[in-house]
Amino acid sequence: VQLHFVKNEPRRSREVLINIGLVPIANEDLFSHDNAAKESVLKKVMERGGNTSALFVINPGAKFRAKCWPTKRFGEVANYMISKYDACVVLTGTSDERNIAEEIVGKTNGKAIDLAGETTIQELVELLRTAVGCITNDTGTMHIAAMLGVPTVALFSTRHSPTHWLPLGEKITSLFSIVDCIYCYDDHCEGPICLEKIKVDDVISSLNQLLY
Repeated sequence: VQLHFVKNEPRRSREVLINIGLVPIANEDLFSHDNAAKESVLKKVMERGGNTSALFVINPGAKFRAKCWPTKRFGEVANYMISKYDACVVLTGTSDERNIAEEIVGKTNGKAIDLAGETTIQELVELLRTAVGCITNDTGTMHIAAMLGVPTVALFSTRHSPTHWLPLGEKITSLFSIVDCIYCYDDHCEGPICLEKIKVDDVISSLNQLLY
């Protein structure tokens, strides 16, 4: 029953503003700018052998395991970007997600850069401003990237209705799949079939469409 009453949270506040006669601002970067934070995070990238000419951000973690696309596939996407775009792939996330990031670094033979747990929120904002593109699970990073106008592929499970948190932005593609166990509401699902149905080629194709 719940899925029939789900409203999209990022759009709910806009409805509230409209209902009280205010015009919401859309598709503008309203985050603060901080040159010191920008210099700090880019220094971390360059100290690890990266560059900013073709920087891509991958955010492979999430609050629940049931929201995480398989790590192996993030590694395959990272290798594609490195090969296709000569990309500098930077992995972000919390300190609790470092094991996920390190696994992806291993799958790129050390070419990807792990900054999980090493950025402030402002540094993450500045990193995303520099990025050519972003691939992320359903997280706060996803919403920041969307609001900054970064071309972003967002990956959703369907344990809940994905429409609940679909991000706002002009350069976003949200991917999800319909499976037999859709709307299970199991935040601790160990093998989310709905996410496994999203293939590497789906993500790569979506990213390329956003970039061209």
